[in-house]
Amino acid sequence: MSPSQSLLLLLAAASLGLASCSNARLRRRLELREIEEPQSVFPLIENRTDLDVQGALQEALDLQVGFNGDYGSGILRVESLDPSAGVVFEGAAGRRTNNSDPSDTPTTPDMQFEIASIGKMFTAVVMMQLVDEGKVSLDDPITEYLVLGNISEVGVVGDDPSVGEGGGFVIPESLHRIGNTTYTANITVRMTLDHRSGVQNYWDLDTFLGDYEREADRYWLGAETLIYPAEVEAHFPPGTPGRYEYTDTAFMLAGLIIEKVEGKPLSQSYSERIFGPVGMNNTYSQYREDNPNPDGEVARYAIEGGLGLIDMRATPRNTAEWAGGAMASDASDLCAFLKALFSGRLMSPESLEAMTNFEPTDEEGVSYGLGINKRVYGAGSIIGHSGYGRSFAYGIPEYGLVMAGTLNNHENSDHLFQSSVLEVLNKYYATTEP
Repeated sequence: MSPSQSLLLLLAAASLGLASCSNARLRRRLELREIEEPQSVFPLIENRTDLDVQGALQEALDLQVGFNGDYGSGILRVESLDPSAGVVFEGAAGRRTNNSDPSDTPTTPDMQFEIASIGKMFTAVVMMQLVDEGKVSLDDPITEYLVLGNISEVGVVGDDPSVGEGGGFVIPESLHRIGNTTYTANITVRMTLDHRSGVQNYWDLDTFLGDYEREADRYWLGAETLIYPAEVEAHFPPGTPGRYEYTDTAFMLAGLIIEKVEGKPLSQSYSERIFGPVGMNNTYSQYREDNPNPDGEVARYAIEGGLGLIDMRATPRNTAEWAGGAMASDASDLCAFLKALFSGRLMSPESLEAMTNFEPTDEEGVSYGLGINKRVYGAGSIIGHSGYGRSFAYGIPEYGLVMAGTLNNHENSDHLFQSSVLEVLNKYYATTEP
């Protein structure tokens, strides 16, 4: 079976439903939004007769980046799963730091950018590889690998070098609590990847955001982020049928489990199991590894509470993303990862099927598997993940393609842009067999 056919079959039976924005962050962003509300750009090019598919995709990218104003450039790369077809499109728009500064370097398609929650796919892939090796079971409770303790014991590492980047393997017993009942021991490995645990997302909590915004140079251990959700009630008991709540907190648990089983830092597992074998030479774990790219990442902008619109690069507090996605990459590397994933090179067929067993979420047209989602638009469907700052990496099943890129401003909309890309492909490829 060809990679293109594998992706088509992989998505054919997937159901509907994605992660919602974190509440506290969303509230603060809406209060401080200054740029124009982003819109779909396809209607502006739908009737153009002077464009081929490459020109239409570039025009769509230019128009979408226009909603960023001065801050945030865009990158898009589209590749075929058929090696003989290669790259369908690669383009960029804007400048590295300030779009209105003519002296600033123009952004190019090969530049590195921060990928945020796209990294959840990497965490899930490593976990599924451990499942294939018989080192982990998805249905194991997390207490098979982690120890329940008091909040005061979490992240206290002393001089022990074995605790890795996560900060040890003690987690708060109260991490999942409803009333006087604690359910932390009922969370399974599967629930660390599928957002069905019910545990609070630390990014939703003003207590965490206050510390995060106040301490720009703080280096966060993964386990330290667990303290904040342990101080509030959870949403629902773990695995409640039909319930879904997006939470980076659960991915912190996944990262800790991986470090416990592997006996090495999570960043090393990413490199040895994914980046190296796939040839992702421009991808690394930020703040925990040296950047292989001497030019570094292009600017990524977001509104962070009272800080206003800021460039999020090179800020140690972003270590708080850890197993949820504190990484940088480029569009070519991300496309290579997607092709390796969908062609079955990274795990067994059984594990790939489990990872892409999509269940509805609380968002219409979006469903979630294990560290990966499916999004259905009127123009078609995509499977992959987006990241804070509007990065994205998705397969396009209708055409046997993958796409990756970024808009580098979280006030823009990668979802509107993804839909426009699908509409462009439909316009030019509608009569072509996928």
